[in-house]
Amino acid sequence: MSTLLISLLCNIEAFEHIRAAVCAARDYRRELCDAVDGSAASAIPL
Repeated sequence: MSTLLISLLCNIEAFEHIRAAVCAARDYRRELCDAVDGSAASAIPL
């Protein structure tokens, strides 16, 4: 029983690491898109 609990806890921990990495990648992509959108908008002469 304790082996099963330890295994589940390890899986939850691994899932949390994966979730954190995915969230960080999404934030990074959002920042890149915002930077590209911002520079494109500033390059348009008014």
